[in-house]
Amino acid sequence: MARLKTKPIKAKPFKAKPSRALRDRGRTIMWTILIALIIALVSLLLFIPWTGSASLGSNLIGTIVTPLQALLDGGISNVEELVTNWTYERDLEAGYAALQERVAMLEAENSRLQELAAENAQLKALLGYAEQYPGIDSVQANVIGRDPSNWYSVLTLNVGQLHGVTEDMVVMNADGLIGRVFEVGYNYSKVMCIIDGRSSVSGIVERTRDVGVIDTVLAGPEESTLQMHYLPADSDLRPGDVVKTGGMDRIYPKGITIGTITQISRSGAERMVTLAPSVDFAHIEYVLVVAGDPDRALEEIE
Repeated sequence: MARLKTKPIKAKPFKAKPSRALRDRGRTIMWTILIALIIALVSLLLFIPWTGSASLGSNLIGTIVTPLQALLDGGISNVEELVTNWTYERDLEAGYAALQERVAMLEAENSRLQELAAENAQLKALLGYAEQYPGIDSVQANVIGRDPSNWYSVLTLNVGQLHGVTEDMVVMNADGLIGRVFEVGYNYSKVMCIIDGRSSVSGIVERTRDVGVIDTVLAGPEESTLQMHYLPADSDLRPGDVVKTGGMDRIYPKGITIGTITQISRSGAERMVTLAPSVDFAHIEYVLVVAGDPDRALEEIE
């Protein structure tokens, strides 16, 4: 019978492991000691003075605080500058707005003064012209309207029967002849200007004393030209010659300026001239209405 061989079992030595609670307690003691050492070291650094200078703690605090303080001061300065600039810009805008308003007021005042000056100049010229002929009865009038269909040739004045105005009274200003009254109301009157197609005036060339008839030739729907007819064929006429009323139509007194010759032409045995009116019919504002007998007015103007 065979014999079984067995190996002897070796017993392992027993090692005791520390418990979990014991390990935690050890770690706690170690961290406590480490923290205490750090606190002690920091305390020494903070409170032990350094010879001839601030303590290390003060240096640390200063090093940390100084940039923060500079940043804070810079921020405050920036805020103050921002507020100052905003206030300045607000005041500047308010001042600019006030200046603009003042400029607008001054421009309006300047425009008003220019208008008054122009009005005064016209009235002064009109008054001066009237004073040259003290024997003529005249009424000063304002142009208050125009005929839409005859804008430049029919005027409405602010004087009428109430002011002694009657039909066929002569209307003029300091520049010359305007026309005659053809309609009279209680407090208004209407004037047919010499540039109207229905108008006809006797005229005389001031330099040559040649006499003719002046009427209007329509050159277009909004344009008309003064022409003088029945002049002698041998007349020594020149551009620039002044033409005045001749007094032969028994309406317009002799001697009132009508215009100047701009063009000379021939029609058969007679000469014909084109005139530039002395009056600016587009800008008439103030006029004189000549009252009384045309013969007496003729003598005064001559």
